[in-house]
Amino acid sequence: MRLRLFRTLALAFCLLFWSASGEGASKNTSGLRVTHPEEITVGDPFTLKVSGLDELKEPQLLWLDKKIPLQGLERQGELLLPTPLSAQGKPTLTLLSGGVKVYSADLRTRSKEFGSQQLTVDPRYVHPPEKEKDRIERERAKMREIYARITPEQYLRLPLERPAPGAITGEFGVSRIFNNEPRNRHLGVDFRGAEGSEARAVSFGKVALAASHYYSGNTVVLDHGLGVYSVYMHLSAIKVKPGQIARPGQTIGLVGSTGRVTGPHLHLSLVILGEAQNAEVCMAEPRSSQNRKE
Repeated sequence: MRLRLFRTLALAFCLLFWSASGEGASKNTSGLRVTHPEEITVGDPFTLKVSGLDELKEPQLLWLDKKIPLQGLERQGELLLPTPLSAQGKPTLTLLSGGVKVYSADLRTRSKEFGSQQLTVDPRYVHPPEKEKDRIERERAKMREIYARITPEQYLRLPLERPAPGAITGEFGVSRIFNNEPRNRHLGVDFRGAEGSEARAVSFGKVALAASHYYSGNTVVLDHGLGVYSVYMHLSAIKVKPGQIARPGQTIGLVGSTGRVTGPHLHLSLVILGEAQNAEVCMAEPRSSQNRKE
């Protein structure tokens, strides 16, 4: 018992010393290593790599005031974390062992400019009928409930696969103007696709939702574990059921034009710890890369 306590305290001292030195990655004599970017960009997810977790007691990660259990992470695990669109300054990333802080780093936040997009849609999707408002609120509450869950097992594998082969027609983060009325940002990536073509899972995941929603139409949500979710919207048909495990590249539905759309396409959202993120940067050939230090 004393030996375990001594090792934990020694580990905490060493890691905090390295963290204070400003290094982007740290390693102790027992083999624990933490790797992450020094700078993160709003709206873009980033990866945290941790090896040697077996040296920690009930390891947890603290990010954005949320605790993520790391017991389900592989021995040399890779964890996907969000940079909120509202992020600024230097948010702190902290690793805990038995509730004790053993590593801490402040990550610099970089802002980004997003454009805007004018679209014309059915007026009922700009000003929904009164009779639909209860349904819309129930569906929003359901999505919030799903995103709040942090499944301890990890299914995710990077890089993500493209969910459809078509070109990207709607980028993440742009401000949307529907029928000349400003609305929220586009919190996903749109892929061109013909009606009825296949929509595929971007990675391993458990089906958390397979249902029709007012705005998103036929929708599938995959839980990839540790707070990571992928969402497939506007499907013409759903090909999976809740609780089912989907494989990377598996057909989870067919591209369609249900919900608020201008035509057939696949909308993919990536939600991490409740924060919408740009899924494109996690794919095999993202348009931008992050500055990493190890």
